[in-house]
Amino acid sequence: MTATEGHWRKLKSNQIGEGKFGEPVYGKTWVDRKEAPKSKPPASEKDTKKDIASIVDEKIKKYSPKSEKDEEDMRLWFRWKETGSEEDLEALLDRFQGAVGAEAKRWYAAPIPRSALFATANRNLVKAFDRFDPENAKGATLNTFASYYVKKMSDTVYKYQNVGRIPQNRITKIKGFQEAEEILRSELGREPSLQALATELGWSLAETERMKSEMRRDLIASKNLNEDTLDGTTESGEEAMAVRIIYSELDEIEKGVMEYTLGIHGKDEMSAGDIAKKLNISRPKVSRVRAKIDLMLKERGV
Repeated sequence: MTATEGHWRKLKSNQIGEGKFGEPVYGKTWVDRKEAPKSKPPASEKDTKKDIASIVDEKIKKYSPKSEKDEEDMRLWFRWKETGSEEDLEALLDRFQGAVGAEAKRWYAAPIPRSALFATANRNLVKAFDRFDPENAKGATLNTFASYYVKKMSDTVYKYQNVGRIPQNRITKIKGFQEAEEILRSELGREPSLQALATELGWSLAETERMKSEMRRDLIASKNLNEDTLDGTTESGEEAMAVRIIYSELDEIEKGVMEYTLGIHGKDEMSAGDIAKKLNISRPKVSRVRAKIDLMLKERGV
């Protein structure tokens, strides 16, 4: 009989224990060390890939793709959702670069770096991939869902275009404002409040609100929302319709303030002071009307 691995455990001097071979021993006893259960050998990379492929195949069958293209899109998407790896995300992004390039070409004439266009589109694509839910997509394919986010590239174009529309002495603050918005949006997972922006920037609440309002008005004006050809069936069309509805609810003075603020209905865009002179009203009244219009726009999601 051979000795097993283990250790001695001390007992009282008058107690009898057992030795390594089962013999009686006073004052101590031998404790065998239990052999640890053999762990399952790690799966090979080949086996892991095979398992993931099987899982993806099962998900594809349940999804019932609408076309070969849809099937390939979803195969890459299911794989990325299963692994969460950068490599699989890159493969998924590559799948949509044709759409990104086509949309970017629409804006090549705009005064904006092309790298910014592509970076914005790919950030938006990742958001789309993360938010897509095939069970609640109401028939929309991943391609349809992602395309909506790719088209939001226009938001970046309007941001750059707005630089020329805000008073010169405020241009230097725009970049910091937009960076603060982006940082807080990432941290909070939602649009930051004016108070949060003011704290981040070290600005007064009034200054932060003024910048936010100016940039929103500039965005509206840059989309030419007064075009009669907009029918309300596109994103810009819906915003144009909202502007028309708001305009119809204003009195004559308020309509004038809106026209000169946004530069619509053939009117030139003017500063608050120039609007006050043009309409023969006080500067504070112009500010109050603008605040009212901003609130009405915000309530309608514009």
